[in-house]
Amino acid sequence: MRSASLAPCWGIADQRHQNPGKESLLSDEQQAQLWQVLQYPAPDGGLWNGRKVADWLSEITGVRISRYRGWEYLQQMTFRLRVPRAEHRYGDPIEQNEWKKNCTQNSNFCNLDTLIPI
Repeated sequence: MRSASLAPCWGIADQRHQNPGKESLLSDEQQAQLWQVLQYPAPDGGLWNGRKVADWLSEITGVRISRYRGWEYLQQMTFRLRVPRAEHRYGDPIEQNEWKKNCTQNSNFCNLDTLIPI
């Protein structure tokens, strides 16, 4: 009689490669519809975020969807969080351009590689 440790490995092998996983929450048609909706501003006029996408998906599917799942769909469709860059309230664009012109590469106070374009 053979012991269990000598049994062929194929009988107890990992079967994850045969598991297709859970079905997608959205059909291909619904994903295309989401892509079209994301091309325009959100219903409240702002930018899309995970909560807004989840709310929209909940209306379409009739199933409550978490905002994290909405964020995953945004990332899957290669969207990212877009927040306007902060600007100095009292900055003078003309004075900033003059400073950039007078700045030299060898100066310790100025590094042209780190300047942010206006």
